[in-house]
Amino acid sequence: YYFVPGVCGIKVERITMDYVTSDSAIVGNLAQLLRSSYRSTAMPCTPLDDDTVRRFADNLQPTLHRDRNYDLVIAAMDGEIDEVRTLLREGADPNYSTQPNGESSVLYYAAFNPEILRLLLNAGADPKRAPGVLVYACGMRRPDAVATLLGAGFDPNGRRQADSATCLIAAACTSTDIVKKVLDRRANVNATDRGGSTALMEAAQCGNIEAVKLLLTAGADPSLRNQFGKTAEDL
Repeated sequence: YYFVPGVCGIKVERITMDYVTSDSAIVGNLAQLLRSSYRSTAMPCTPLDDDTVRRFADNLQPTLHRDRNYDLVIAAMDGEIDEVRTLLREGADPNYSTQPNGESSVLYYAAFNPEILRLLLNAGADPKRAPGVLVYACGMRRPDAVATLLGAGFDPNGRRQADSATCLIAAACTSTDIVKKVLDRRANVNATDRGGSTALMEAAQCGNIEAVKLLLTAGADPSLRNQFGKTAEDL
């Protein structure tokens, strides 16, 4: 169900990335539908009748299923290897993203499946257009995906746009194995995120003693402070 102010909900077949990222065309269709269907806003929750739902779905469908690129996102997310292979062969864009900044690249949806990652990378997916994918894979405890991405040329010091975290910072709490892999690729051990936190601070705060030892051996500076003036020892 999609919950809209003044409406109980609209049932559709599949929640899509286009909708949750507030695609203007879809929101416009919805707004037009609601304006034509309801004249009063007095009721806090107006149930939609079947005819209204059908009309909304008819408006929504052409916008959501625009081309093979959207289908590629769904296939990658569902782990459908053969479908991904077919869509790429038919011309789907391995660099497709539902957001212009690359933070919703199809590579994100493949981060749990190294085989699909390899298919996309071999088809021309560009590491420079989605640097946050490596950070995402690090934070999700996917050493197999991390190894695939590093092998394809992803920058171990690439950052996630939301908080400027690096792969090492994202992995410090979740996977000592990934910390080792990224350190082996000469990751900046003292890189900070937007809040001034380092991988050492994250590992210390989570109680990941093995990661703390690895980071210190690699040259992590325990005297650095985050935006609140706290060092790794304080945390």
